[in-house]
Amino acid sequence: MLVHVKTPHTKIEIEGEVSEKLLKVLRIEYGEMVDITDEEYIDPFKTDWYESTKNKMTTGDRLRIDRENKGFTQQNLGLKLGKFSRHYISDLENGRKNISIQVARKLSVIFDRPVDRYL
Repeated sequence: MLVHVKTPHTKIEIEGEVSEKLLKVLRIEYGEMVDITDEEYIDPFKTDWYESTKNKMTTGDRLRIDRENKGFTQQNLGLKLGKFSRHYISDLENGRKNISIQVARKLSVIFDRPVDRYL
């Protein structure tokens, strides 16, 4: 349960089990400004959707996501890997070329990820 109370000078947030007695006091004091959400947090990494999406991702997809999350262009990444062209990185991301174990090791260090993520 999540309870929010927001007024110009007061902000109250309560998460977890909230007793009826406390809810009654909040409703008496703040009336319609009390917003109660009776939803539990769901870890998105433990959903069927996440597993399904993760299983559909290719090695190139994971490389592209890691590269974009770091803010690298394909050209930047190529230079960090050792004078690889933007075209070569594009080929890796689009599955036109396979990632060698040597390149996977370098990617692992650059992105702080396990080597097998890129194999």
